[in-house]
Amino acid sequence: MRRSFAMANPATSSSSRASISPPISANCRVLSARPLALSKAKRWAIWRGRLGQRRRLILKSLSRPRGVNFTCCSFVAASRGCPLSAKPIVDLTGWDRVRRRLNALSLKVARVGVLASGKGNNPVPDALITMVELAYIHEFGAGRIPSRSFIRDGLLANTKDLALIQAKLVGNVISGRMTEDQALGLLGVWGATTIQNYMTQGPHIPPKLADSTLAARRRFSSNNTTIPGDRPLVHTGQLVQSISWEVKAWA
Repeated sequence: MRRSFAMANPATSSSSRASISPPISANCRVLSARPLALSKAKRWAIWRGRLGQRRRLILKSLSRPRGVNFTCCSFVAASRGCPLSAKPIVDLTGWDRVRRRLNALSLKVARVGVLASGKGNNPVPDALITMVELAYIHEFGAGRIPSRSFIRDGLLANTKDLALIQAKLVGNVISGRMTEDQALGLLGVWGATTIQNYMTQGPHIPPKLADSTLAARRRFSSNNTTIPGDRPLVHTGQLVQSISWEVKAWA
């Protein structure tokens, strides 16, 4: 492709020579006053390099931690042939908000089980112990009474569901859809319901009841409305109903 350039007459005035001079930018250094004849491949290489630099800067701005708000990078090109520059504007108010919510969540805990704040201090009928003491005996065993864990095993049997609900509740707290008390309250409700379902609907908690215990259940059921059965810990239903939850500050 042939190129033609208009040459100025040396006899022309200085004003006319100044009018045909190439513009000079404050951000660029002009190497030559003569126009440069760049090939099509060279021009495409320069443009492709600028696009690659823009793409790298955009990917770098996107690979930031979640919770930090970044505005779009403003790209400023001084003039033709000048290097491309980026000026990212960083806003950390979103990250500070997330950090405060997580700190508030870490200072509290949801407690699930037979609690003294609930029905734990109620006395056991025909016994000199409370429901808290009865739950401790069944959970860890005492003397000739074997251990039948219903709180620990009930939660361990549902660890996958526990991990999923914890992740969902933490995400709701981070996004501001609920407070830390609401999230821990829902976690406590889920824990208490899970333990009660494990006692009443899950597999029988080992070991099996002794023959003497089953015979005593039949005699007791003949005088009451309780249905006899071989499932432990649920004969009267008082221990199941004593399962509760609470949200307290982390001690």
